[in-house]
Amino acid sequence: MSEKNLNQDPGEFTKKFDAEIFNKYLESSDQKLDEVEEKLAKVQEILEKRKNFLLQRFENCKAKEMNLGVELEFFPNHKLKKSGKLHFHCNLNEATFAMFLEYQAQIEGNLLHKDYISFSLKRLNLEKVERFVEAKILQFAREYVKSP
Repeated sequence: MSEKNLNQDPGEFTKKFDAEIFNKYLESSDQKLDEVEEKLAKVQEILEKRKNFLLQRFENCKAKEMNLGVELEFFPNHKLKKSGKLHFHCNLNEATFAMFLEYQAQIEGNLLHKDYISFSLKRLNLEKVERFVEAKILQFAREYVKSP
């Protein structure tokens, strides 16, 4: 193709293609990205809410800043002699348009529990996410406060 052809005004086909297909594709991609970011922000809100709850109740708990997740570390103190770690992290699979919320719990460096839930981002159920997070926190807390 010559240099002259590349610099000419776009032809009818190009104009039609851009107007009917390409611009709509870009708009829908931007809209999908905005929707994904909005849903991830809501999941992060749930995690932040429960992180703050645990920080208020455990004076030996410190939070590690994470993007798309929460990690809490519990240090031994005069009341609770054990160390522990609670970890939630979101992963996205762009190919399947799915979200995975992973959970791990450790006490004294030993992996206690590892679990995850996955959702299609099109049908993300925030109530299920919240129930999963709360159930896993309770599971960890029961083990953590249990007498050695």
